[in-house]
Amino acid sequence: MKKTIIALIVALFLLIAGGALCAVSLVAIRFDPEQLSTVTFREETIEPDGSFQDIRVKAGVEDVRIIPSADPVCRVKFRDPETVTHEVRTENNTLFIETENTGKWYDQFGFFANEPLIEVYVPGDTYGSLQTQINTGALEITGLHFDGDLTLSSVTGDVRFSDVTCRNLVSDSNTGDLDLSDVIASGDMNLSRNTGDIRLEDSDAAGFTVSTNTGDVTGTLLTGKQFIARSTTGDIDVPADTEGGRFDVTTVSGDIELEVRGN
Repeated sequence: MKKTIIALIVALFLLIAGGALCAVSLVAIRFDPEQLSTVTFREETIEPDGSFQDIRVKAGVEDVRIIPSADPVCRVKFRDPETVTHEVRTENNTLFIETENTGKWYDQFGFFANEPLIEVYVPGDTYGSLQTQINTGALEITGLHFDGDLTLSSVTGDVRFSDVTCRNLVSDSNTGDLDLSDVIASGDMNLSRNTGDIRLEDSDAAGFTVSTNTGDVTGTLLTGKQFIARSTTGDIDVPADTEGGRFDVTTVSGDIELEVRGN
């Protein structure tokens, strides 16, 4: 019993000492977390020449945001580790954006005081098609309209769309949530997640094919659908079938909860 008490006193002393050391360190760097970063970041802005209608993005660890520009100039802003190279070009009416980490494999590990980020400011709000291939970053698009298809592929990372229209939308990811708010596809949506929730808010398409493993599928549609819902262990709550396109949704352990606006 006496040894246990001594051990607890020693553990408490070490905890207090560690906390005091952290506090002294933060004071020494004036509470600036960037001074603790083990990775050197840099920022670069590229203004590509030429016009374009289609957009292609290939990124590694960066979050990607695509938003309308306040002026008629396209700008691509990068904030990422200095070992990452950037390529931005227009070719065949297409804007290509690509990053590549030229460092060693161990350079990808460490403390990041900043989040790697690519911000794409595009003039106007209507484009052709969009294709993205992202490794571990998130994707966010607001206030853009596409006459063609959206094809989105990622390994790990959330996808958030707001006020977006397109023809067909395909989004496939291993891990990460998908949030669609005011997103309308004149064609079909094919949405797939292994681990991650899929949320639809006031969004719609002619038809849906949705699947998750452990994530929930929830949301509100604008028009009625013929619902085909299956879940191995999750709960299911969908409206009665109405006239409209097919909504085929499958989960393993995730819940399914959908409704139609106005019903």
